[in-house]
Amino acid sequence: MKKLLCIWLVFLFCAAPAYAASEPMPFAGEGTKAAPYVVSSAEDLTALAELVNSGEHFEDTFFLQKADIDLAGIEWTPIGEFETENHFDGRYDGDGHCIENMTITQGGNCALFGQLGGTVMNLGIESGEINGACVGSISSHAGTINARIINCYNKASIQGFRAGGIADNFNGKIVGCWNAGALSGDQTGQIVSYGATYVGYCYEDVPSAEELNRHLGSVAVRANVRCKDLNMWIETEDGPAFSTEKRGFAIRDIPAVFVVRLPLIIPAVLALSVSACMIAAVVGAGRQRRREKTV
Repeated sequence: MKKLLCIWLVFLFCAAPAYAASEPMPFAGEGTKAAPYVVSSAEDLTALAELVNSGEHFEDTFFLQKADIDLAGIEWTPIGEFETENHFDGRYDGDGHCIENMTITQGGNCALFGQLGGTVMNLGIESGEINGACVGSISSHAGTINARIINCYNKASIQGFRAGGIADNFNGKIVGCWNAGALSGDQTGQIVSYGATYVGYCYEDVPSAEELNRHLGSVAVRANVRCKDLNMWIETEDGPAFSTEKRGFAIRDIPAVFVVRLPLIIPAVLALSVSACMIAAVVGAGRQRRREKTV
């Protein structure tokens, strides 16, 4: 009995993640939507990678980047590891900030996120060099079908057997993204190099800020986020750049809402119609029986 107890304790100790649930996280904030964990330095971003790669999924947890982050001099280790259970399942909001000088030379399937199961939004990869096998800028692969990359861009150089401007093989949604980075490999793609479940409102060429802003409402609807969660864009000498202003819902967004929700509305309308017909038939039959009794 004692031997079994010792084995069980050893198993618990070895299987525990780097940070137990009772230990405080190395970020300011609480990880909630109202008070997200704050990421504002290379140290914060590295801590996130270490936690995820140690088994923390951060499901239903919110992160907010509060400053541009420079990774110069750092060999970046992706957040999440391909072909493992280690993937980020929370929401990472860049809030219109960027990551600069991201360098990955270790090979493999890599990007800022090696495997993403949650959401990354409002984030730019401003510069860097990414080299590997099947690579992207924001993420290499999706860890779950709920993975989403929304309103992001890349300007880093990407080289690999497969090189995607945003992601490589992404079994999730990529919405409202664009790439201006150089791509090199046997198989390349401005947004994805292999495939994705859904790619929408993305751009093969660098778009204008006006074009990006015009489609933000549709991006929000397609990605199933609120319009006010998305950063708007401003035009600069170097092309579009994030604004600190958030997008609000506008009347012109109504058609996009209707089109996206139509597949859900039609079955409901049909079900109501069938129910109404059945009720009408029952009521009509009852009236007919009453007439027959009266006669």
